[in-house]
Amino acid sequence: FLKPLERELGVKLADYTALLQGQLTFAITRNGWKGHDDEEPGLLLLVDARNKSEQLKTSLAELRTKCTAAGKSVRTEKVRGTDFMVLPISSNDVPRTVRNLFPKSKPAGQAGDEDAASKPSKKDELVLGQAESLLIMANSVKAAEAVVARLESGGAPALADFGPYQANHLALFR
Repeated sequence: FLKPLERELGVKLADYTALLQGQLTFAITRNGWKGHDDEEPGLLLLVDARNKSEQLKTSLAELRTKCTAAGKSVRTEKVRGTDFMVLPISSNDVPRTVRNLFPKSKPAGQAGDEDAASKPSKKDELVLGQAESLLIMANSVKAAEAVVARLESGGAPALADFGPYQANHLALFR
């Protein structure tokens, strides 16, 4: 699985797994999502590179260069003074090796939803950036910004500060 994937992407995953020096976190956040199709939950992958921060910066710059050279549209977003690379993703961008893992099915239509085909499809994107020694991968700039804001100021509320969570914490986790 990995060798064809590395060949299709033009990267060596070992170069990136060597950056993992601390905590690895996968998170799903609300990100404005209310259970409808207008917004999606935030998906985040955070990798702490600790003392390999400079190597991470170099790897991200090389990835940007490879994407640009391959003709992919790459834009840069400034998030609280930090540059993030934003790559639009379509089903054609997913490597064939990964596509073969998932079943091919058409989304089911609902009765009375004749104009569903006329609705514009939402463009997915991959947001990549570095804040201090942390590699941030997200599905939206808004999700990445929440992490950077938390790193910079600590002002965003944590789950432990949420009243209902505090009330149930001991009953659920002790």
